[in-house]
Amino acid sequence: MNGYKAVLFDVGGVLVPSPLVIMNVQEELIGLPKGFITSAIASVKEIRDLWSRWECNKIEYSEFCNKMDYEFTKHIQTTLATEQKAQLKKSFEMRKLVEGLEVFDHSQINNKLIKCAELLRERGLKVCIISNNWYSDVQNSTFDNLFESFKTQFDHIIESRLLGLNKPHPKIYEEALRLLGDGIKPKECIFLDDLGPNLKAAKRLGIFTIKVLNEDQAIKDLEDALGFKLAPSSKL
Repeated sequence: MNGYKAVLFDVGGVLVPSPLVIMNVQEELIGLPKGFITSAIASVKEIRDLWSRWECNKIEYSEFCNKMDYEFTKHIQTTLATEQKAQLKKSFEMRKLVEGLEVFDHSQINNKLIKCAELLRERGLKVCIISNNWYSDVQNSTFDNLFESFKTQFDHIIESRLLGLNKPHPKIYEEALRLLGDGIKPKECIFLDDLGPNLKAAKRLGIFTIKVLNEDQAIKDLEDALGFKLAPSSKL
């Protein structure tokens, strides 16, 4: 097993659809340029700070939505050209975006990677989830229902909304190591995520990282790192 004792999984973009894809759908519905929402969350301080506070449970959901609607509307008005604004189909609504992030078809769940986690446990490795998540009032949330099922499939689940810290803060990875116990060191862990900043933070601590582009690629990279197949075929 090449000395690895634990595998850490992100959720969005790894075990379930990428938030980036869902944001692209919302951009198309509104008429915004592709990547506009993700770029704003990453680069506009007011929007980035609100998003981080939401993931750390430091702002009420209704207040978060109201403030995000205001900040995004302002950003749209000050950033887009007049022609682009004239082509917008509707206003930005944070609640609509959250609904898209939380409610999706079960066929979109990356079951092959979830199966990998089960196989890893059978081989004696510990498996853990590290997720930036949040509280909302979305009804019948696929996202929340999945977290309930994960409790029986993973040894530990670290949620930013409970910890009050989100990736890429180094302490969230340190908390994972603490929960894993058995003196497990960073160099004995593998972390799968789809976002560069989260992976870089883990790598700085000495954790081996895998950037997830798609399920099959992630499984192959995981098998290569571990030195064994997770099933007779990667096509689980």
